[in-house]
Amino acid sequence: MTRRALATALVLALLPACDTFEACLDARKTPIVYVDIVDRVSAPEGLDLPRTRLESGARRIMKSWSGFAFRNKKPEETGWQLDLEVALATERTADPGPSGKVDPARVHRAVGVQLNLHALGDATRDPSELKVEALLTRDEARAAPFGALAEDAVVEAGARMARAMDLFWGDAEAVVPALTAEEEWVRRLAADAAGARKLTSAVQPLMARVRDEDEAPDVRIRAVGALVEIGDPEGAAAIIDACRRQDAPYLVQMVFALGQLGGREAEGYLFTVQSGFPDPNVREAARQALEELERRREARPAKPE
Repeated sequence: MTRRALATALVLALLPACDTFEACLDARKTPIVYVDIVDRVSAPEGLDLPRTRLESGARRIMKSWSGFAFRNKKPEETGWQLDLEVALATERTADPGPSGKVDPARVHRAVGVQLNLHALGDATRDPSELKVEALLTRDEARAAPFGALAEDAVVEAGARMARAMDLFWGDAEAVVPALTAEEEWVRRLAADAAGARKLTSAVQPLMARVRDEDEAPDVRIRAVGALVEIGDPEGAAAIIDACRRQDAPYLVQMVFALGQLGGREAEGYLFTVQSGFPDPNVREAARQALEELERRREARPAKPE
């Protein structure tokens, strides 16, 4: 299958999926007025990703979102757009079964999907854009329709988007428990949400994520970013601990994070690194971070006597 845009402007094409026309025009929900479905990959030879399957998945996920409805917007409302992108579609020989033999009638398939929900103008929700991705893999019969896996991947991405809505726009008290969720993607979203919402209650749990050497690297990096967004200098201790036994590129990221976070502990560590760290790139990063700290300090308004 060649690279192509499968569906742009599904706007009214999806309306018949609702039980009634009135159900589609649910004025109590934020309107999604435009859906863009794009396939940017080539499916395995002889297989196809039917547009109908992707549209079906889009219908299902939008109907499951409690806060959004696919409908026309009112003049005073801000419409939202949903971008659905198929980023991966692969097939290979299935893994060996319990007997150690490979069944030639079965294959291992994978479909990766990305969702981007964003406002088309000024929005009352902050942030005004949410992004999630999902990768679904399974062994199945070679004769099974490839589009079924693609639709299931869209539905999985839709469930992750619903969780993102809860973490970014729902009850703030739900964010901290999500930082220790079993699923890595939930912890990743929770770290981003904690930073975006500047939750001081999340500082200690985020520090624990940063210090956990068994945590996924991406989650640890996002937890560092969240600590910087929140701006509590206490978070510097965890970032400094995470610098132990790390390579230079990682340390450069942490050094700049400490420069943005600030505080006495961060400044002391940066001065030490600038003065005697073996790698010149890390020393230079520390020097720049200290300069940035000084500029911000000078820019602060003077305290009244």
